[in-house]
Amino acid sequence: MAISNNICDVFKEKLLNGNHLTGNTYKIALYNLSATLSNATPTYNNVGEIVDANYTAGGVTLTGFNVGRTNNVAWLTFNNATWPNASPTFVAGGCLIYNSSIGTNGTIACFNFGGNVAGGGGNFTVNMPVADAANALIRLTGT
Repeated sequence: MAISNNICDVFKEKLLNGNHLTGNTYKIALYNLSATLSNATPTYNNVGEIVDANYTAGGVTLTGFNVGRTNNVAWLTFNNATWPNASPTFVAGGCLIYNSSIGTNGTIACFNFGGNVAGGGGNFTVNMPVADAANALIRLTGT
């Protein structure tokens, strides 16, 4: 079991079919390190999702859908995602981003945090990278 850093295959396919658009609802769910998430993960599921009194299964809605392009790189990112009042037992090892507007909750990407990250009694925030061609969360390149 492992969480890999990948753009999910189903996202690539649905993107080409025009299924991922502004106005859809995108969510981010947190997982423990025993979860299995990879490019082959087709839909959101709660197997390995964290369990905590201040966490709701399915995660939180992402805001700030931000798409851009610089030369031959198109990119997509969102605003930071925050869970308030994350107890010290609120621990995540990775996340899954998915589109809840698509009937099957189609996946977009999964990321490993590089180890367990604890809430520590304050806000638990997943910081999104800078929205540009070199750093954005998801980058599509071509020549």
